[in-house]
Amino acid sequence: MSSAQARRAALGVSCVALLVVLAVAVRSCADGDGTTSAADREAARRSAVRLTAFGCSRVGQVGMGAMVEGGLVATVAHVVAGSTEIVAVAADGRTSPATVVAIDREKDLALLAVDLDLPPLSLGAPTAGVAGSYVVWRADAPAVIDTELTRLVSLTAPTIDHDSTAERMGVQIAAEVVSGDSGSVVVSGGRAVAMVFARSTQSVDRGWATDVAELSPLLSGLDPGATPAPVDVGACS
Repeated sequence: MSSAQARRAALGVSCVALLVVLAVAVRSCADGDGTTSAADREAARRSAVRLTAFGCSRVGQVGMGAMVEGGLVATVAHVVAGSTEIVAVAADGRTSPATVVAIDREKDLALLAVDLDLPPLSLGAPTAGVAGSYVVWRADAPAVIDTELTRLVSLTAPTIDHDSTAERMGVQIAAEVVSGDSGSVVVSGGRAVAMVFARSTQSVDRGWATDVAELSPLLSGLDPGATPAPVDVGACS
């Protein structure tokens, strides 16, 4: 088998809303201490929002997000693509309309402007073998999930439009990812390090996340001195 063929060895995952196949190459297998931090749990909870995007289904597409540096909510594009209205709910129950101000349909990323005073997470770098925490909604209430960043990987995944593939830096996490978890931001060492986007079809306790470094082009493309303007979210994914 050629190196190119080996790189395309398929590893099946199921997105919250989509079925995708990833080509995976290991970037790092560094060891960490694997200790979950109470500070990380609290930071994840305070910055998290639940998103419901209307326009593509009768009941709305549900996902997660978190306030990141720049005062914007980071989430996945496949939750908000094609939406006509988005509602964000903080862990304390406050709500706000949300507006998509940047979107990358190839790497499945989006930034949203919301009217919520939440502490933003600074972006950090994931490390294989360390612990982290992220927030999901269970029984209509926020719940903190503790996980381990198992390994860093280079992913080749279909775009949300399924018309091509795109490479992204990714993280394998040791957690069960279920519908509605996509967009959850993993906090480790007090910083946002990865964003959950899919679950593995090979193991119920394995999920996939995107390295938050992939958000940098979206953040740098916004004028820090101006109010972010809405962008075209395109068709439903």
